[in-house]
Amino acid sequence: MMKRLAFVFVAVLLTVAVIPSTVSADTLPNDAITVAVAGNGTWEDDHLSVSMFPGESIPFAVSVHNNLDQDIHILVSADPECILDRDVTACICPDEADLLADGNYVFNLTVSASGVAPPGTFSFDLIIETDTELTEEEPEPEPEEGIPDRLSASVVDVVTTAGSTNEVTATVYDAEDNPLPGVFVNWLVTSGNATFADKDTITDSDGEAVADVLSNTAGSSVVKCQVASNTSIFDTVTLVWTAVADGDGDGDGDGDGATVPKKGLPAWLVFIIGVGIIGAVFGGFIYYRRWQARKSSLADPFAGIKTGEEGERDEDKLDLD
Repeated sequence: MMKRLAFVFVAVLLTVAVIPSTVSADTLPNDAITVAVAGNGTWEDDHLSVSMFPGESIPFAVSVHNNLDQDIHILVSADPECILDRDVTACICPDEADLLADGNYVFNLTVSASGVAPPGTFSFDLIIETDTELTEEEPEPEPEEGIPDRLSASVVDVVTTAGSTNEVTATVYDAEDNPLPGVFVNWLVTSGNATFADKDTITDSDGEAVADVLSNTAGSSVVKCQVASNTSIFDTVTLVWTAVADGDGDGDGDGDGATVPKKGLPAWLVFIIGVGIIGAVFGGFIYYRRWQARKSSLADPFAGIKTGEEGERDEDKLDLD
């Protein structure tokens, strides 16, 4: 009964651990490799804790990832390899491997307890070393202050009327997002009919360069501003020019009061055509009625002759008159 209770208690403590951790060694930088252990145990702070019963054997999968940019050869061992005079042992197979740059390798770790080993929790450390000479990586250079790093373009009014000037502002920054004065900026039109008054300007104390752009026709234009010393630093903005509203009532939309000749037929010709169409319709109707009457008279030649009592009544009517 006591053995069964003990088994239940220890079984509750056993968990499946898949905990990534960085293993350090004398010959490896702290961030050179990353280790993850999977199995019925606890993996924490580079230590593996295993709860064992006599005669029990527990397997683990030890995954080692190479974080370096070069291939390395690693040696893996457990410390200690034996506990309680070999009653509990930790065996790693294989105990060495070649790791490719940014590569991964899985080792098999087996912790075994002899039949006379007392039940309990046992801890092991994983030792991972390399006999490969590591190359030192050159640190990335710090960004220089005062060197253009990015450019941002902005405009107050995206939509303006044709014939009006729009204003585009380019702000130049360094790698620390500080605005840079004294930087030459080029202005270009990549599509549309817009034109710049000045194609080269220089940033002021706030790192801003301003350029006026004009389009006399309605439509959209894409304008580009770039750092003259490094044209890979640029930005674009799309501007829209709309047709001028008609303010003089002449219908041409320019507000100058000049009358634009109307397209289409003259009014007098339209009137004559209209009268002709009405006359043709009316004449056709009259002709159709006469044609129907003639057709009826030809079909019944006796339609106008009265006989019998109706004819006698008409004769009597004539005698009375």
